[in-house]
Amino acid sequence: MVSPRVTERVDQHLKSVVDHNRQEVELLKETRLREDNARKESEKEVERLKDEIAKLQTSQKKGGTNPKRRMDAAAGASALKGKGVVVASPVVLTSHREAVLKAAQRDLRVIKKDAVTRICEEEGVSYTTLDSTKEAIAQARTYKAVADDEINKDLGKPDSVVEVTEDEDDSEKSGGCDSADS
Repeated sequence: MVSPRVTERVDQHLKSVVDHNRQEVELLKETRLREDNARKESEKEVERLKDEIAKLQTSQKKGGTNPKRRMDAAAGASALKGKGVVVASPVVLTSHREAVLKAAQRDLRVIKKDAVTRICEEEGVSYTTLDSTKEAIAQARTYKAVADDEINKDLGKPDSVVEVTEDEDDSEKSGGCDSADS
């Protein structure tokens, strides 16, 4: 049998261990609770900031620009004069030239050396290297296409004819002067 003194000592020791464990558990619970609260606070802060960003973005969209109005203002009053008449501006001519050039480059991209040398003979371009020759051919074709377009535009316009009559009777009556001079 165990003496009562030993059991009291063992009980005291066990009691202190149990108390220590209970304090440790309480401390861990408090730490976990603080961490959970901090996480919830940070999540709330993130949501609040997301809402503020969304509000700022929508407020910026309301004050957007009208690109058509800005382009018309940049073009000036001359672009607004004839609504039905389209005047070829340098920008349009340049973009047309670039479009023709890109199309020619795209067509020449897949052509092999033999075909390029044959094209060089037909179009009068000297062959140097494959890539530079393809570029020279594309430039030549672009120049020719843009020049042909400008010639065709001029051919489509009617020529204005001014009739000049020489009536001696009218010139004698007006004193030999043109009506514009008097």
